[in-house]
Formats: sequence, structure tokens, C-alpha cells
Amino acid sequence: METRLPAVVTVSSLQDSLERLDEIAGLFRDQGLLVLKGHKFTPVEQLTIVAHLGDIFNWNICTDAVSTEPSEETAEAFLFYAGHSDNPDRSVASADEYALGWHIEQVFYINSVLAGTWNMVHFDAPPKAGRTYFADSTEVYELLSERDKVFLSKVVVEWDKPIGPKTGFGPFYTRAVASHPISGRPTLRLETDGGCIITPNLYKFDGEDPTDKQLAKYKRLYDWLRFELVENEGLRYVQDWSEGDMVLVDLFRMYHAVTDGFTHNQRIIRGAFLRTKEYNSDLYTSMDLL
Repeated sequence: METRLPAVVTVSSLQDSLERLDEIAGLFRDQGLLVLKGHKFTPVEQLTIVAHLGDIFNWNICTDAVSTEPSEETAEAFLFYAGHSDNPDRSVASADEYALGWHIEQVFYINSVLAGTWNMVHFDAPPKAGRTYFADSTEVYELLSERDKVFLSKVVVEWDKPIGPKTGFGPFYTRAVASHPISGRPTLRLETDGGCIITPNLYKFDGEDPTDKQLAKYKRLYDWLRFELVENEGLRYVQDWSEGDMVLVDLFRMYHAVTDGFTHNQRIIRGAFLRTKEYNSDLYTSMDLL
């Protein structure tokens, strides 16, 4: 089976990237996943191109928020460093195992995370280690039968998951399917992270308490989703990282996971999460908020 790869845009500089902004925005809109290669973006340059894309997509990081030429201090305030290798005591598993299991990003926020920009500023892990896998939830949705699509459109789940290192914010109540904010396409939004305190369970079906039959059907579909993400390589986009790669990903629709095989500080990402221009951090802690 041929490996599916993110779309690649090879750029030579920040200016080259800005001149090709329409191409980059079009790929993001259509495919939800692309990687910029060929230029190592500084923090200021990374924030600059994100801000210009934010003007197109109405993100909170836009030129009104950070200016057309942001300062180093502004970049420091808006960007974060991660990569899942910051723990010096982390145990290293095989590159065939997961360092971070399949999940979809922060569904518990009413104002959802819409996109992410992840710049691999340092990478010296072995080949095939520290990969990021992506699966487009709109593609997964299309694998469902029409009857199952209708069923999931009526599902509200109850679940809980830590936010960062903290717990106690949930439980959360979210819809299994939501309309994508750009395309309007039905998008699966069921959290599959094994770190959930409460695994998403069927809470209401078409506004009513579910029957035993509905509970059983939901469980079958949820188990199917988790199986497809792990086992169906045909759904999978594979990002084999090189230092300097900068991924732009639609986090409303892309499930993702990270493979292991790397040690302390071998994999460092500088990133940002993008949300709507006017957003808050309110959570789906009540059915009344849906």
C-alpha cells in the first residue's frame, strides 16, 4: 500500500511563502494538511505567516493581533514549545509503538481549536521515529453507512479528560458529529484518546435517554472508529519529520497520533493553536451549551 503524505509546498524564504499565500491557504482549505519545506522559519517568521493566514481564515492570530511585522517578544508570547520529548526520564519504546495515541484536538472547548502550526525546530531521532500520523475525520465519516451517519447525527456523548495537567473540569457533553466551519461537511468529533477519565459514552439520543439497543449500537460504532484509526493504514497520512518542516493542520477535522522511538529532547516543535478571532475558553459542561 502506498503511503499517503501531506501536501508539500517548498519555499525559499518568508517572502516566498507570503507570495504563495493563496496556494497555501487553498491547500489548507481543501486538504486540511500540508507541510512547508525548504526554509527554516524563525519564531517571528512563523508568527508572521500564521498571522497572514489568520486574516484569511478569521483566526485569533492575525495581523490585527500581532501586526504585519511582529516582534520577537510577541512571537514568544504567542508560540509554544512541545514535542513530547521534554521529560528527561521518559522511557523509550519502539518506533512501531505510540508515544501519543490517536485523538482529536480539544473537543471540550465551545470555541474549538481550528488549526495548528507545528514547526520542527530540532529533530535528531532515528528514521521512522517520532512520526505524526493524521486521519481525516471527514473521510472516516464517509466510510459509514447512511443509517449509521443518521444515527451518529443524533448522538450526544458524556466524557471527561484532563486539560493539560489538571482534572476536575468535566464531564463534557459534545456531539458525535459537527459541521466543519469551513466546508460545512459532517465531521466526526468523538474523542478517542486512551487518557480519557471517562470514555465518551452515549448520553442522549435525539434528546432522549438512550435505549439498551442504542447504547449497544453506539459502542459498536465507537469501537469501530478506534479500530479504523489504529488499523486502517489507508486512512493514514504520514509525516516523517525533518528539521525545519512546518506543518499546517486543520485540527477540527484531523485525528492524529505520534509514534515513539525517540529520547529526551530529540524532537522539539514550536507551535501555535488557532481559534476564531473572538473566542473564550468556555467548556461544554452542560447540555444547555450545545
